[in-house]
Amino acid sequence: MQKKREKRIGTKYFEKKYSGIRFALPFTIGCITCKEYISKGYKFNAVKEKVVGETYLGVEIYRFHIKCTNCRCEMTLKTDPKNGEYIVEFGCLKVNEIFEKTKKNLEFEKNYKEKEEREDPTKILKNQIKEAFQERSGIYQNDDITRAIKISQKTNIDELIEFSKNKEKENELKKEAFKNKMIDFLKNTKK
Repeated sequence: MQKKREKRIGTKYFEKKYSGIRFALPFTIGCITCKEYISKGYKFNAVKEKVVGETYLGVEIYRFHIKCTNCRCEMTLKTDPKNGEYIVEFGCLKVNEIFEKTKKNLEFEKNYKEKEEREDPTKILKNQIKEAFQERSGIYQNDDITRAIKISQKTNIDELIEFSKNKEKENELKKEAFKNKMIDFLKNTKK
C-alpha cells in the first residue's frame, strides 16, 4: 500500500512557467551572430514567459524566446505595453537600429579622417594644393562661361569655333603655369 501512495505523491501537477506558442515577427530583425535577416511576419514556434516583477499599469509583460533560422542562436523579444510595441532584448537587432549603427560608424570614420587631416602636415599641404587647383579651375570656368555667352549673343559660328580652339590652348598654358608654380612651391617648402 505504501508504494501506491508514493506514486500518487510523485505525480503532482506543476504549472508550466513557459508555454509554447506560434509567434509572427512584428518587424524585420537581423541576427547578431550570423548576420541573417529575418523578415516581418515570419512565424516561429516561440516560448512565451511572463516577466516576473515587471508590469505596466497592471498589464503583464511577456518575453518571447525564438531561435535564428540559420545559426539556431537564441533571440528574445519583450512586450512594451507603454509604447504598444515589442523591444528587442538579446541576440538580434531591428533593421532600422542596424542602419543607425552603420551611420554612426560612418560618422565616426569621417570625424577620425578629418582629425587626421588637421594634424598631419603632409595631408594639410596636399589639401591646400587641391583647394588651390579647384579654385583656379573654377575661376577659369566662370571666365569661359561669360565669354561664351557674349559670343553666343553674336551668333557667329566661326567665332565660336575659334573661341573653343583658343580656350583649349589657354587651358593648356594655364595648367602648365600652375604646375610650374606648384613645383616651385614644393621645392621651396622642402628647404
